[in-house]
Amino acid sequence: MSALTYSTQSSDRPPVSARGERFAQPEVRPKVIGLLILLAMFALSVNGLNVVNSYIGRDLMTAIVAHDMAGFIRLMIVYVAVFAVMTAAAVLYRFSEERLGLLWRSWLTKRVTRTLSRST
Repeated sequence: MSALTYSTQSSDRPPVSARGERFAQPEVRPKVIGLLILLAMFALSVNGLNVVNSYIGRDLMTAIVAHDMAGFIRLMIVYVAVFAVMTAAAVLYRFSEERLGLLWRSWLTKRVTRTLSRST
């Protein structure tokens, strides 16, 4: 019999979906759900602001070509403001992503430690 034979016996491990649900146990579930909602919100915000920034950049170039100094100054102020908001949204997105990663690693460490302490 080869070492690479496939066993058709069922294992004691639950399906992947059940393992994923364990991460959202009551002790961390509100934080996980909140961070996932924040991640989705910030991802959509950054993408939407990129679209807005693209249109403003287009209008800014049009104002330059048309030699419209008042329009250029107004659009430049709006461009800088949108860029600042987009930067803040990207930073908050990254923070939420890193925080979720820390929460997951903390939960995983506790789970592995409990499992190993029970098995000895």
